[in-house]
Amino acid sequence: MSKPQVPVLVSFTLPTESFAFDAAATRDPELRVTLDQVVPVDDTPLPFFWVESTDDGFEAAAERDPAIAAIDCLESVDGRRLYRAEWTDDQCLLATIIESRAALLDATLEGGVWRFGLRFDGPGATAPFQRQCHERGIPIDVTRVVSVAEDASSNEGDDFGLTAVQRETLVTAQDAGYFKRPRGATLSDLSDRLGVSEQAVSRRIGRGLDALVETTLVRG
Repeated sequence: MSKPQVPVLVSFTLPTESFAFDAAATRDPELRVTLDQVVPVDDTPLPFFWVESTDDGFEAAAERDPAIAAIDCLESVDGRRLYRAEWTDDQCLLATIIESRAALLDATLEGGVWRFGLRFDGPGATAPFQRQCHERGIPIDVTRVVSVAEDASSNEGDDFGLTAVQRETLVTAQDAGYFKRPRGATLSDLSDRLGVSEQAVSRRIGRGLDALVETTLVRG
């Protein structure tokens, strides 16, 4: 009797110009897009995504995006907008993910870079996926390959729901004394340290604190 396959998690990054929303991310460096894993009733792959952006020109930029065939805003909730999109036929990454039978765990655009998390049925499925990406000219940069058990062990007690950008911003703010009273640093000081606008720093801090409260106090 053959041993059961051990599921494997693969994380990788991808530049916006190799997937979607490159022009929109160039217009708004703080643009955040999250693909929604809700299964549609038709055969459209991953049609839903959430957008956080202060740029009124996002939709116009998205409509000109070569990866998007059509886009519609469905609703707006607390500064986030839910969109439904039809991807063009030459969207190679989504086709490769579907063909590899991988489960999409997360896909987020932040800081001008896409970050993906996939789950494969076993370690033997990861190499063909990477090979297909290479053959199709999809420049993925694999950052992590672990079994589900290893991932659970490494995250035990250390998963606060923060993105890398949010963690960097909160740590920088803490080190600079931003949370002390009186403050040891201003938003302007943090802006200079991080190389982004004061508005961007404020948004990162707000999102990061929201994530910390959600994971440590609400969900416990």
